[in-house]
Amino acid sequence: MLGVALDARLMLVALAVGCAGFLRGFVGFGAAMISVPILTLAYGPLVAVPAATIYGLGAALQLLPYAIRHGERPIVAPIAVSILVSAPLGSWLLVSIRPEIMSVAISTLVVVMVAMTATTSSRSSTSSDSTALRPARSRSKRSGGGSREPPP
Repeated sequence: MLGVALDARLMLVALAVGCAGFLRGFVGFGAAMISVPILTLAYGPLVAVPAATIYGLGAALQLLPYAIRHGERPIVAPIAVSILVSAPLGSWLLVSIRPEIMSVAISTLVVVMVAMTATTSSRSSTSSDSTALRPARSRSKRSGGGSREPPP
């Protein structure tokens, strides 16, 4: 099939990417936290990071029209500028540093991000003043009414 041998490594990568895609579709983020460490172990960071970027584009492009219509620009704009400025630096580091060091750095960052996410979600679930955690119906009254349609 396509000239690629189906070995255990490829099956593990396919399983990890499938789980990552499910997570991305279900919660909207986190696909790279699952797939990049597995891809890095299997193929190295120079393949893992661009591959995760490429297969993540489908979901991002699908959600882009909704995000443009309903995104909160004062919050999103500084984040977008930060990404546009820092992504080239990250890409340069990826190709400049030895793959063994990058593998450890990627794995460490993933563990730190998972720990931060777990800590933040446990703290914020008890907070009653966070509008980001309220359902869209309760936020819509604050933002002028109307209903919010789900993304396609």
